[in-house]
Amino acid sequence: QPACGDDLVHSGWDDVRQDELRARFAEVAFGETTLVRVRERLDRWSQRWDVARSEICGTSTTAPSAAAMACLQASKLAATAVVAACLDSEPAQLEHAVEATAGLPDPTSCATATGEVGIDDLALHRRLWEAVAATALGSANAGALVTALRQQTAAQDPPMAAATTVLLATAQPDAVDDDALLRAHAQLAGPSVPGLAERAALLGLERAVSHRDAARLDQWIAALGPSAPRGASARIEVARADLAQRDGKMEEASSRCRAAGELATDDSVDLVVTSQVADACARLTSRGPAGPPVVSSWEFAAAIAERAFGSDHPIAARTRCDLGFALVASGRRDPARPHVALGFDVLRRVTPANDPRRLLALVLLAELEPHMQTDAARRWLSFAESIAATDAAHANAYAQALMEVGRAIADEDVSRAQVLGELALGQAKRSGDQAFVEAIQRELVRAE
Repeated sequence: QPACGDDLVHSGWDDVRQDELRARFAEVAFGETTLVRVRERLDRWSQRWDVARSEICGTSTTAPSAAAMACLQASKLAATAVVAACLDSEPAQLEHAVEATAGLPDPTSCATATGEVGIDDLALHRRLWEAVAATALGSANAGALVTALRQQTAAQDPPMAAATTVLLATAQPDAVDDDALLRAHAQLAGPSVPGLAERAALLGLERAVSHRDAARLDQWIAALGPSAPRGASARIEVARADLAQRDGKMEEASSRCRAAGELATDDSVDLVVTSQVADACARLTSRGPAGPPVVSSWEFAAAIAERAFGSDHPIAARTRCDLGFALVASGRRDPARPHVALGFDVLRRVTPANDPRRLLALVLLAELEPHMQTDAARRWLSFAESIAATDAAHANAYAQALMEVGRAIADEDVSRAQVLGELALGQAKRSGDQAFVEAIQRELVRAE
């Protein structure tokens, strides 16, 4: 057989690694269903890697190309790094394990990789993928890994240097401008860094939308190219919908989101991507008037999130609470109760006691009580106040939740909305955000 090297004999995903992951995920409340999804993705990745390896290194009479071997090697390094990062991460970071495995490079394209650029420094590339995995999981050492890599890869390895630019832009957006990100994207087409060009472009899409820069958005859409995978194409439609919505073009935004949904529900698209697209479009729809379209968007987002992550996962629980909020905003209090209660019950079991994602659910539970002054309502709010007391950021998040629910019910119950607004003002003052305090004061005056 043509030599592909001893380190390309096996994918590295085996029974030993599976047992190690099983023990690790047993330490977290949402670990059982998360492990199922992580293993499914790693199993599929390993099967594809084995097929690609057979095609590249198997019975061919010609030596495999450096590009094909580099792509195969990089895919293995990426998967190995994700598994190792899961084993080494804090329990809270395992929440992102499904997303990390969903983002692994697909090895099926390695056989057709072109060029003669291989991986000269295997150890350096191993550290790159360790940094990619650490960033995906939100590990505390991700920043240090990226910084160290950037110091090592200044000029001698352009694709590696470009990859660290993308990672830096993910972790510290202000540290990398749009032109630098575009230049990095141009360097990421090589086989030694598969998947990172698409990551750079998707990050660029998000930036263009946040800056309301239509010209830059078109640049990134062109960079992804006409043959972009369906998942990336769905994200393009979400970006276009977001920009249209910001410009007041509501019909176009709705049409774009429908197109995104059709693209994202294709069988070739990972459920994590489908969930992210559904969540983004539900949030876009929520910027408009409350009503059936908003509720329908969140019903779909909640259903997909449970399929992608499991019903006991924090992401699915948060989406369930968002559905409850949409129902409350549309005046459907009774249907909202079970969704909010279920979402909070999961968050109570699987997140730390001071997790700010609990705040919206607690405010909704208080608002769903018959009267705001009942013992039950005060108890829900006291739980929220204990979270807000953690620090200024938590106090600000609590104030935001109070204001959001207050606005949602203002047309139905002015007195309840006023109570929530006054509570929000107190929390904003505690946070020390004077601009937020003044904004709430103006809103309360208008409400009166």
